[in-house]
Amino acid sequence: MEVPRRALPNIARPQKLHRMTVTLDITARFPGKDHNSTLQRPDMDRTYRKAIEAAWPRLVRDLVLKPTFLQRLRTHGVFSQEVLNIIQNEPTPVLQKSLMLKLLMNRDSRQFHQFCQVLSDSGYHSLARALEDPQTDQREQAEALKEEVTSLQQQNRLLARRVRQLEVDQQRTNKKLAEITAELRSKDSRYATQSSADEDLLKKRNRTLRELLEMEEQYRRRMTKQRDGRGQKLL
Repeated sequence: MEVPRRALPNIARPQKLHRMTVTLDITARFPGKDHNSTLQRPDMDRTYRKAIEAAWPRLVRDLVLKPTFLQRLRTHGVFSQEVLNIIQNEPTPVLQKSLMLKLLMNRDSRQFHQFCQVLSDSGYHSLARALEDPQTDQREQAEALKEEVTSLQQQNRLLARRVRQLEVDQQRTNKKLAEITAELRSKDSRYATQSSADEDLLKKRNRTLRELLEMEEQYRRRMTKQRDGRGQKLL
């Protein structure tokens, strides 16, 4: 007899799980009561964009993203904390500042001026002036560069005079050194001549002394013989 199979419970097949992707809109403004206001925000003035592009190298070079600076950006409504976290997640300071400037160019003119205010409050007055008044900043930079060039030219002239003076001093020193060398050589020559004459004189004196000693020895021998001869005669 066939045993009837037990009916399995009707279990619904689990649906396939899909990875949820969350995209953070880092270009949107802070949402207000009216959501459409974030979609109808005014774009940044083209002049301000050009100012950011012109000052980009100086901003990346001179700006330091300290915690107080980032806090001011959030307080003045330039970036939200989420956007600041994304900026800080970049691996290097250069990439952090580059991303910040790219995001700033997607902000409106009001936030651009707020960013300039943050720069001024943080002590970056020249950078703020370069963004808000690029023509005046360019004139000031040109004047500063002109003054620096003038100063370098003056320093170059002073160095040229110093080099010429050093060359004259070197020539005088070489001349004096040549005179001293010639004098020393002359003294050495005279000393060598005098030494040779003294040596010859010493040799002559030694020969004379030996001759005198020999004569004295001969005299003693002769006197000794004479005494011996007289003694024998007396005996």
